[in-house]
Formats: sequence, C-alpha cells, structure tokens
Amino acid sequence: MKQMWRKGVTMFLSMSLMLSVLAIPALAAESYEAQIDGTSYTTLKDAFEAADSDETITLLANCDLGADQLVLEDGRNVTIDLNGFNITRSDRLIEIKHGTLTLTGQGTLEETSPNYAPVILSGSVDDEAEDYTVLNVGPDVTLKGWAGVFITTNKIGSSPSHAYGVVVNVAGKIVSVKDQGGFNGACIYLNGQNADSTGPVPEINIASTAEFTATGNGIYAAGYGVWNIENGAQLTGGSTGIEIRAGELNIAGGTITGGNGPLTVNPNGNGSTVLNSALAIAQHTTKLPIKVNITGGSFEGTAALNVTNPQGNDPEDLARIEVNVEGGAFYGVVESVLTDYPFIKGGSFDKDPSALVPEGVAITEIDGLWWVGDLPPAPDEDDDSSEEHAAQVAAEREFWESLTEELEELTTQLAEASAPEAPATGTQTQPVSKPALSLDATSYETIPYWAVDALARQNATLKLTYIDAEGKVQTVEIDCATILKTEPNRVFFRIEDFVERYAPKN
Repeated sequence: MKQMWRKGVTMFLSMSLMLSVLAIPALAAESYEAQIDGTSYTTLKDAFEAADSDETITLLANCDLGADQLVLEDGRNVTIDLNGFNITRSDRLIEIKHGTLTLTGQGTLEETSPNYAPVILSGSVDDEAEDYTVLNVGPDVTLKGWAGVFITTNKIGSSPSHAYGVVVNVAGKIVSVKDQGGFNGACIYLNGQNADSTGPVPEINIASTAEFTATGNGIYAAGYGVWNIENGAQLTGGSTGIEIRAGELNIAGGTITGGNGPLTVNPNGNGSTVLNSALAIAQHTTKLPIKVNITGGSFEGTAALNVTNPQGNDPEDLARIEVNVEGGAFYGVVESVLTDYPFIKGGSFDKDPSALVPEGVAITEIDGLWWVGDLPPAPDEDDDSSEEHAAQVAAEREFWESLTEELEELTTQLAEASAPEAPATGTQTQPVSKPALSLDATSYETIPYWAVDALARQNATLKLTYIDAEGKVQTVEIDCATILKTEPNRVFFRIEDFVERYAPKN
C-alpha cells in the first residue's frame, strides 16, 4: 500500500512538473530596426534620438514610423544609411528644423498617404544663418510622396516668415504623385511664403545623377531660392518640367520634359499656373525678381520655354524678370510676354526663335532646326603670332560649311530608306540598313554639333576618322542619337573630347 502511494505521488509530481514547464511562455527573439556603431535599437526613432552629431544610423529592417516622426532641430549632423531598406509613414516622415541630414545607401522614403513630402525643411529667421538646415540625398536614395522635398518657412511670434540657411543637395530619385484629393504636387516644392531675396536664401542643387518624375511639376519654385541644375539630370513633369515664380535658376544641362497636351496658363495665387511646358517662367503675386540662366540642356514639351504673366502683373514688375539663353536644345514653342527683350543668344530650336534673338546674333536654319550663335571667331588679324591658328580656323570653317550639302543628301537617303516598298506576297520585310556618314577629320581639331545633328535626327551613325592624342589615326563609329539630348548646347566639340565622351568603350 505504501509503495502504491509513493508511486502515485511520484506520478503526480512528474505530471505537475511537465505541466508547469509547458505553462512557461517562449521568449520571442528581440528585433531591431537600426544600429549605431554596433549598438542596436528597437526602433529607428530611438536610434535617431540617440545619435550624436557625425554618427551614422544603419537600418537593419524596413521601418514604418507609425505615429512617430523624426525631427532634427538641435543642429546635429546625422547620416541615415538605408542599407537596402525603406522607411514609410502616412506622411511627413522627417522634419528638419535645424541640422544636417544625409541619406545614403539604397532605399526609399515614402508617404503611404501622400500629403506633403517624406522630408520637410524649414530654415532660420536669422539672415546670417548659413547652412542652418541641410538635406543631402544620395544617388541610390528615392523619395516618394506628394512632393519629395517640401521647403517651408519659419517664424517667431508675429514676425515675418523666413527660410534662411536651407540647402538641399539631390543626387538621387524623387517621385511625386497625386495627394489623397487627387491633386498634383512637385518633386521639390519651395513654398511661396519665402519672400526673402537677399541673404542666405534657400539653395537647391540638382546633381547629374538626379532623376525626377512627377504627375505634376518636376520643380515648383514658388518662393525665392537659388536653383542649380547639372548636366545629366533628368526632370520629367506630367504637366510641367519646371515652373519658377521667384528666384534664380541656373541650368547647365540635363533633360527637362513637360507635358504634350494643350498649353494652358491660368492665374493661381497658391499653386502652379502653367500646364504642358518644359520650363515655365511665371512671376507670382509676390512680384519678386526672377533670373534664369540657361547654358545647356534639352527642353521638350508643347512649350519648350514659356515666359508668361498669369497674375497680370504690371510692366514694372515684369521688368524684374531676367532671362539669358546661351545654349540648349528646345523642342516645342518658345514664347515670351516680355516685349522688346530678346534673350536668346545660343542654342538650337525646332521652331523659329528669331523674335527673341537680339540683333547681330547669327541664326542658321539647317534641316528644320534653327541654330543661334556665331561660329568661333577668327583670331585677331593684327596678331602675327596667331596667323597659323587663324588659317586653321578658316580651313575648318570652310570644310564644315561645305558639309551641309552632303548632310542634306544623306537625310534624303535616310528618309527614303525608312519607307521601303511593300514586300511581295509571302515574304517578310527585311530590316533597313541605314547608311552612316563617313568623315575624315584627320586635318581638323573640332567638329560642329550641327554637322551631326541631321544624323541624330535620323537615328544614324557617324564614322569618324581622326588623329588621337598619340598622333595615331583612329576610326570610330558613334551613335549620334546619344548626342542629340545630352549635349545639345554645344556649337563645336574638340574632337578628342567628342570621341572620349561618345565613342563606344572597348
């Protein structure tokens, strides 16, 4: 009996132990969203608040901020390495009020309910505060929202709003989509409340690797700022590539594309005014100065360039608009409300720009394209030391001008080749082999852009024989279509530079 009791107690204790073990919950493995110098953080917000100046936060997972917003306002210099991951929030992911934020690595910052922008910047009220609020966007970073970057103003009490010391450097991609109400935004939006035109005004630098795509505007520059666009940048707006209403815009190159629907201009004191223009210059109700300098780039839309007056500003206000075009390729209407102000001194146009070209500036029409600007001038005839170079320039000019007839003949050949006769029954049309133009340039130092433009427009090739830097004769074939949109502003190329840039690499 005692033995049975002991066995029963033993079984009871064993079962109790098993049940108690089963009742202990398993501990979940802790997850981390970010890391700083080997220390892991449960949330990106925790890491962002813990980061010291000049430290890098590296993402370890995709991060949805939820109700949290990342705010930088204490002047720190913080880097976020996306590390192949993404950051999301309904809207307004990051606000920079004072400090420097650098976004690197590969990944996307996205508004899931587009409303403002993934990154919002506000500047200082101090008119001496340089580099007060800075954003750097790396080449593999994508910003997606109603705007990608929204620049607004700051104020103290009842004082006027200011945005001193804002700097934005973009080398990556920005995608602008419609907001929740179906309204278009812009890849970068500079709020029109920024009316300061002196001091450290907002500066926006668009690098050669930048790529903007928008249902609305690539850039909407309502407030005053300074914009610099490098050659190679791509800005595509479903309605307008760039609309500037105040400030300074410097375009050294790149591809700026607007919509191809009807060109429309409507007054708007709180938003964009021009539809279907590559570049629209439209002074705001603020009547602030506008200065636009174009030395290169491709502009394509129903209007390639439109200088307009949607608000009906007075002539003395419009007199604060300054436009200078020294290069670029313009595909679309080019027009201006600025009477008696010819501002086109260089570039190529598929519509006659004569009305906007100053007296004394040459215009040459070749194959339906108008070229504005002189050929390189001959050296000073009184300078004996330059006689040899003067003869070289004269010989080159004569050679290239004589080429016009050959280019026109080739264009005709290409047009005929692109329309083959219908094939006989039961046979297939054979691909058309387009001819290439062969040029012996061994005696010349330069090659004019117009000489290859006819080929580019027909998607043909140039077979060029030249002497390289080592004095050797070389022959290369160059796809001229690659030149039409990337270097439309040049009148002449140095042959060495031309080959280096466009010849296929072995």
